[in-house]
Amino acid sequence: MTRRDLERLGENERRGFAWLGAKPGDRFHIAITLDNLFVAGLAYHLGLSMVGAAAVRVGAQPVRRHLDLMKQLRPDGLVAVPSLLLALARQARADGEDVKAFAPRCALLIGDSIRGQDLAPNALGRLLEEGWGGEIFSTYGLTEAGLAFHECPAHRGLHSHPDLVIVEIVDDAGRPVPEGEPGELVITTLQVEGTPLVRYRTGDVTFAVPGACPCGRGGVRIGPILGRKRQRMKVKGTTVYPKTIEDALLSVRGVENFLIEAHTGDGDTDRLVVRVGTLRDDPGFARAVGEALYAKARVTPELRLSSPEEVEALLFEGGRRKPRVFVDLRTPHGGAQ
Repeated sequence: MTRRDLERLGENERRGFAWLGAKPGDRFHIAITLDNLFVAGLAYHLGLSMVGAAAVRVGAQPVRRHLDLMKQLRPDGLVAVPSLLLALARQARADGEDVKAFAPRCALLIGDSIRGQDLAPNALGRLLEEGWGGEIFSTYGLTEAGLAFHECPAHRGLHSHPDLVIVEIVDDAGRPVPEGEPGELVITTLQVEGTPLVRYRTGDVTFAVPGACPCGRGGVRIGPILGRKRQRMKVKGTTVYPKTIEDALLSVRGVENFLIEAHTGDGDTDRLVVRVGTLRDDPGFARAVGEALYAKARVTPELRLSSPEEVEALLFEGGRRKPRVFVDLRTPHGGAQ
């Protein structure tokens, strides 16, 4: 990145932070890494500096360390992955505390989406709203582009910045699809000197949100990322992505963890196996999981129940640092995602 590229990177995030109410003198708890070539951490630091807010660079730390710093410093905002917020709320409850008593007023969440295709909170978003307290904002970023899309307080899609990026949503043949129809996100960066991108196919599937945003800002808004194009599965005529399965599983009480497997099926269909870790052993649990999967994803996968410990071992198999919740075992791909 050139010096101007870094300025552009910071300006992109300055706008996002301003939309969620950041102002000079605020403190933001940055709970993501700022090292190991991770561009987002640098972007948030630059953006907050441009706002005039302080970036408390905490990074990846044990959950109790995050809680202690929040209680001590009382930050106005938080930047984190959604799973950390859930872990903070759980740990606070275990310690006899209510995280809402000291939670920042807003949180910018990266990684997993917290909205469904209707832009309402998905199962993960609902869990966060119930257990966290502060207002939560979604974002979607691309390291290759030095770029992020942000939610405004209307929470009606992720705004692009028309002076920084040209946005297209296309079908498999590269043709534009109508607003509201899922397709692959394609971007062309503007004002980039070092590594400009022209019609870059991201591999992420989303849609352009129809109509104007209540906030009055222009430009293309995209919906949540529905999945990776290469992770798309076809199960008995129904197209489904792992994220839809995840959302269904998170909506069922008693699901502790899970692993989604895609296998080669017969003919043009894939075989879907879902391994669920649970402490429940009542017959109604399997039925509830099956009903949730069919209601949200319109599929009936092979369901295999086991202990949370058994599923966790599979999630971190091979010494992985991060859990893999989707494994692609289909013959043409032959690898885990």
